[in-house]
Order: sequence, then C-alpha cells, then structure tokens
Amino acid sequence: MLRTSALAGLLFCQMACAFSLTPFSAEYKAYRSGMELGTATQNLSKNDAGEYTLRFESSASFLFLSDKRSETSVFNVNEDELLVPQHYRYKRTGTGKDKNTTIRFSASDNQIVVNQDEVIPWQDETDNQLFHLDIRRRIASGESRFTYSTINEKGNKDEETFAVTGKERLTLPMGEIDTVKLHKVRENSKRETLIWLAPQLDYQMVRLQQLKDGKEQLDIQLNTYSHNNKK
Repeated sequence: MLRTSALAGLLFCQMACAFSLTPFSAEYKAYRSGMELGTATQNLSKNDAGEYTLRFESSASFLFLSDKRSETSVFNVNEDELLVPQHYRYKRTGTGKDKNTTIRFSASDNQIVVNQDEVIPWQDETDNQLFHLDIRRRIASGESRFTYSTINEKGNKDEETFAVTGKERLTLPMGEIDTVKLHKVRENSKRETLIWLAPQLDYQMVRLQQLKDGKEQLDIQLNTYSHNNKK
C-alpha cells in the first residue's frame, strides 16, 4: 500500500522508468462530478506454470441505479515478450439487462470462440483488457501512439487507438504522483476518455476519466497500490 509518505522515495524515479510485468493489486475510488459512486479493483497474478491472470472488478451505485462488472483475462507471454490471450470473460449485473460473455483464443487452429458457439478467425486480435498492459510496455519503450485490433466485451471485433498527450502531476486519494497522460482517439464522437499512467508504479493506470458532451460521466482514481510477489 502506498500513501503520500511512502511515495516520497519513488518520486525520484525519472519518467523513463522501465516497465515490468510484476503481479500487483490496485484499488480505486469511483466518482461522478465529485460524488463518490463506488469502488474498483485491478489485480495481476501469475501461477507456477507462468500463466498470468488480469482481473478487473467494479461496483457502483447512483440513486436507484446499480452496476457491477468484472473482466478476467488469462494470458501468456511469448518469447518476443508479447501478451498472448487465452481466455476472457466479461460479466455485468445491476440495473438493466445482465450481460455475460466468454471468449477463448485457440492458438492451435487460429480461431476465436465466443460464448462456446460463435467461431471467428483469429487475426492477431487481443482481448478487451490486455492492450492496456501492452500500452504500458510500449510507453516505457518511448512510443506515443497505439492502435489495437480487439475482441470487445460483446464478442465483436473492434479497434482501439490511444495517444500520449503529455505529462501531469496529480493529487489522488493515494497521494501526489507524476503521470503520463493519454486520450482515446475517436472521430466525430461526443465521448472522451482520458487515462493517466504512473511511471513510478510500472506505468499502472492511476486515473481514468470519461466525459460526454464535456460533462463528467465517471472518474476512477487510485486509492491503494501494492506489488504482489506471490504466484
């Protein structure tokens, strides 16, 4: 767990800190226009066989509305240090229609199986979470624009593009920290997504803000962070 005092030594790290795929646990607070809505967690673990699991969970409520979501990605790292997806699951419950999507990436026959019945060719797509980890790796190597072909939480092919827009020092629930700021590239859209990554924390996401027509819809800010060396 890192608070302001614990971050003091880390702030001497330069913006070119190297990225490492180290198991971690992160907890966030979710806001909308300054009002706290709920919490979120993100965890990366590794088993004895060298297989990684990335899991994100969120729980939010606003007036009579509620929303709970989880995303789980199981993946490997190949000899070129690229993240190779194996299994992905998305689940959403709360107000409105529940959703549940499972996706299997089959390297043996270059196929993607959605919900155990829809089969589509695998053409180097990644899942809906892993590109966030890969962006961290590529920023650490000096890149500033990133485009990914993905299979989204609905099981559809999609494309995601992000660009670095600068550096910014933030004050978050966990304390002050230096960040690299990105935005999601969209054309002719009323929506805007901004993301802040912290070089001192292996380029971990420390804030995500979503806007629509200039009005804040969601603001997720890092509350606690720890490395987890257990497999």
